[in-house]
Amino acid sequence: MRLQTALALAAVLSVPVQAADAAQDRVAVKAKRIVTGTGETIENGVILIEDGRIAAVGADLEAPWDAVVHEADTVYPGLVEAHNSRGLDTANENVPVTPFISVLDAVDPSSFFFEDSRRDGVTTMLVIQGNNTVVGGTGMIVRPAGLTVEDMTVRPVAGMKISVSPKSGFTRMTQMAELRKAFRTLAYELEVAANEKEKEAMEKGEKEAEAVESADLDVKWRALNDLSKGKMDAFVYCGSAMDVQNGIDIATDNGFLARTTFVLGAECFKAVDALKASGRPVVLSSALTYSERDPITEEVTETFVPSVFHDAGVPFALARGSSTRGDGYLWFQAGRCIAEGISEADALAAITTAPAAMLGLGDRIGTIEAGKDANLLLMTGSLLEATTWVEKTLIEGKVAYDRTDDARLKRVLEGGE
Repeated sequence: MRLQTALALAAVLSVPVQAADAAQDRVAVKAKRIVTGTGETIENGVILIEDGRIAAVGADLEAPWDAVVHEADTVYPGLVEAHNSRGLDTANENVPVTPFISVLDAVDPSSFFFEDSRRDGVTTMLVIQGNNTVVGGTGMIVRPAGLTVEDMTVRPVAGMKISVSPKSGFTRMTQMAELRKAFRTLAYELEVAANEKEKEAMEKGEKEAEAVESADLDVKWRALNDLSKGKMDAFVYCGSAMDVQNGIDIATDNGFLARTTFVLGAECFKAVDALKASGRPVVLSSALTYSERDPITEEVTETFVPSVFHDAGVPFALARGSSTRGDGYLWFQAGRCIAEGISEADALAAITTAPAAMLGLGDRIGTIEAGKDANLLLMTGSLLEATTWVEKTLIEGKVAYDRTDDARLKRVLEGGE
């Protein structure tokens, strides 16, 4: 019953692809202005799309006679979010160490969160466990459109969640003890499996035993072994500045620093030097300003966190908050960066190319270029102006959101209940 209800709701609320486009392989988008995200802006340009990918973009192109044509004032690349724990039936399990679970079993396609994401121009995102964990399971990269999880899936396994900040009921001592215990247990399991391999080799009269693979381990430890072997990305949550070095050490000692993205609390800008030295990118808290009162003078100091990382040259991605106010929108977060002196190009990168790179999808999304997925925002003007709105969101060339068909928005604007 629950599955039938979810599918029914998704059918009514999601409407991920217009029927008119469903059978079309060729699409053209005409715009007064195309902001490609590569540093180039094309005036009076056309984007040609075939089979969900951008075939060409330029000012001297014409739409094929058999293409579905969309027109817009301004077109931007679809927005990308490198870390989010919404759209799940639950963000975290009670058990602190669960490397064997996947959000694949928790994503709810009928969630209003995904509908809102399309409306707000987010076309790709990592959905992963929340921060209230020690070793969480694996996340997945989704497009926020589809009636089933399979329809939404871009990459079914896309990184493991680890937290070095204390989960509920834990102290920092117990948090770190649990983390170290998890990797010690993995080492023990690998040793047991290696002994079994050696025993089998001796029985067969072979000189050398085969190397232990993740498939030789109990299913509980396979993903964690992939992580420690550098075969999986890690998203390591550090809630405060004092957690940052612990996070770097855990990733370094267990072999996955090179594939780590640090997910930071607002205070972590104080550890920017350590983060820069690690050479790894970061996802910033949706709270972009950190306020602190001097205990002696009682003077309040405010720090605009993205500026600290920008000035230090640390790649960063912006994130949405849970509110329906400004911080709930990636474009608003980018606009705040511009207001604080960060260039428009760098602010746009923090919601497109930077998170795309963190997700290992830089060759597919984040910019408007030939060969990339046709994830596009058709806007009434500049993305970074409050008076602008999304007219259409295209995901892989198909209309995933159309403002003229937005029933919920119409009811709000018309004052309906």
